[in-house]
Amino acid sequence: MATVWIVLCVSCLFLTNSLCTDLNKLEWDSYQMNIYEQVLKLQREVEQLRRENKEIGEILITTKNNSRSCICKRTPFDCSDIYKNGEKKSGIYKIYPFGENSHGISVLCRMDSEFGGRTVIQHRDDKSPRINFNATWEEYKQGFGNVREQYWLGNEVIHKLTTTFEYDLHINMWACVVDNLCFTFVAEYSSFSISGEADGYRLFLGKESGNASDAFRDPTCNIVNQPFFTFDHDNEHRCAYRMASGWWFNENNNCASANLNAPRSVVKFGNLSFHVHQYVLPFSEMIIGRRN
Repeated sequence: MATVWIVLCVSCLFLTNSLCTDLNKLEWDSYQMNIYEQVLKLQREVEQLRRENKEIGEILITTKNNSRSCICKRTPFDCSDIYKNGEKKSGIYKIYPFGENSHGISVLCRMDSEFGGRTVIQHRDDKSPRINFNATWEEYKQGFGNVREQYWLGNEVIHKLTTTFEYDLHINMWACVVDNLCFTFVAEYSSFSISGEADGYRLFLGKESGNASDAFRDPTCNIVNQPFFTFDHDNEHRCAYRMASGWWFNENNNCASANLNAPRSVVKFGNLSFHVHQYVLPFSEMIIGRRN
């Protein structure tokens, strides 16, 4: 009987150890499975992070490229910006002096080596159809004419340009005795600006140089620091009406020694005054260049 009891005890002990071993194995397998699932989860999270980082990187690259594009191709305030944007050919372009969301203004730009990035504010040429420069105050304010032929850019635009940045002024003129005998005259001013409408678009000029004398500062009728006038917005001497054009006129009866908008263009060179009766002015152009 004792022997049987001993055998039974040994058998129970063996079965208990076997069960414990099986239980430990199951626990280990479960532990390994949990670790495997966690590793898979981490791999998925890492892969998701990689995709997100790639997307962020692509966004950053696009933003950087767009930023570079904006710097290289910024909305042109004037012809100087168009020149800096890489356009080197003279022609008609659009500028946005009142902001990139404003209506663009067509203008003639001089892009050659001498006038690189300069804005033409007045252009007259007898080879083109005649434009009546005896316009109203509102027309001179807004601008008129055909930019491909003859035009006035507009006092409001000129004011905006020249009070936002510093400009110089270059004037080209042809004076002809007869059709085949013409002379080129140039007047350059180190600075140029006009005030706002409330001040009458008053003219301000710097030092003059060139082969044409400073007719704007003629002692008998200096027009520097004088307001702009038109036939419907004239001074007491009716200068705009008498000279049939909008221009800066002196407050005395002589009105002006230089008027590039008059039908009978008047410009004084040295001691001589050239009038259409004797000397024709078939071409004139006022060009402003940004100094900064």
